[in-house]
Order: sequence, then C-alpha cells, then structure tokens
Amino acid sequence: MGSGHSKSEHEQDRKSLIKFLTKGKNLDLVWKQFDRDGNGVIDHDELQELVYASLCLFIKERDEEMALPSKHDAQPYIDKILKDLKPEMDKNSDGVISRDEFEKFGDYLTAEYSALREQLQEET
Repeated sequence: MGSGHSKSEHEQDRKSLIKFLTKGKNLDLVWKQFDRDGNGVIDHDELQELVYASLCLFIKERDEEMALPSKHDAQPYIDKILKDLKPEMDKNSDGVISRDEFEKFGDYLTAEYSALREQLQEET
C-alpha cells in the first residue's frame, strides 16, 4: 500500500474503522489505533495515516475489486480532506488533535460513511 506501515498495521487500521462505523463501537478504538506513539494527541503524520486508511476503506466499500492506491497516489486527496477538515478539528490551532477534538473526526467519518451507504443503496 506504500505508506511505510506494515500490512498487519493496515489491517488493524481497517478493522478499527469498521468496528467504529458498522458495529457501533466508540471512537476510543480508532483513537488508540492511530495515536501510534501513545503521546495522547494525533499529530500530522498520524492524521494522514487515518485519512488514508479511511479512504481505502471507502474505496473497498464502493468496489471490493478495486485496487487500493498507494499513499503517494492518494496524497492529493488526503491533502484536500485535511485542508477542509483540520481547521474544524484543531480548534486551538496547536497543530495536533486532542482526544476531545477527535470527536469532530468521528462525526465527519460517520456522516461520510452514512452518505456512501445511502448512495450505494440507491445504485442497487
């Protein structure tokens, strides 16, 4: 997948997102998965990994057969999402996302996933 993380780490990323989005699990599981260094904040690199993992999940939801882009190839999309989303999430503009600020990402992800599921149902 081309982002410098192991295949098993990518699988854990995906599983934590699926559990949050489809099984009603709380956001703590996602937080713990992506706060890679355990320092209590999501930094820029961790946030990029989270957005990339989310994009990959959404791609597979849309079409299981579609090949996943490398992180490098997905970077323009990651940058666009972060440009739009980070000001909403990083309320104190300190460059990192606190656990409280992370709730905003959970809301965003849930809304986007619901919209995708709705769109896919309309297509069938």
